[in-house]
Amino acid sequence: RHLDMDAPEEMSVIGLLHDLGKVVLEEHLAEEFGEIAHIIDDENTLFYEAEVRVLGVTHANVGGWLLDKWQLPANLVEPIMYHHNFHPVRTHAERTAVVHIADILVRAEGYGSGGDRRIPVIAEEAMKVLDLTMEDIREVMDVMQDEIRDVIR
Repeated sequence: RHLDMDAPEEMSVIGLLHDLGKVVLEEHLAEEFGEIAHIIDDENTLFYEAEVRVLGVTHANVGGWLLDKWQLPANLVEPIMYHHNFHPVRTHAERTAVVHIADILVRAEGYGSGGDRRIPVIAEEAMKVLDLTMEDIREVMDVMQDEIRDVIR
């Protein structure tokens, strides 16, 4: 809403599905998933960094591959696949930047669990692509906090 982007419903779907790969990994690669959790606990590393060490890929890759296999459109798949690996040159860079930043802001506020205890750094390029300042981020976080309080009530 802050950016007045088209198709906010699609962005909500992307947000709901962005960590689908974690479900797939836990269900189908339980031993490796346990090894990832062990590395996170022992070394206080980010979930996706531990995934790369154990699997050579991240949950974002796995989720993206699955959604692509299901023939979802690229404007939904790409933001999921690259939300931890933002690059401004990708076709759907704006949507990917939104998912990247939203994922980090939600984690910073302590909602949900990323599977680790760390909060990733927001990519400066994502802020630039969306033409956001830190003041914009503060405004978004204030609105987010107010809306979550309303949901809780």
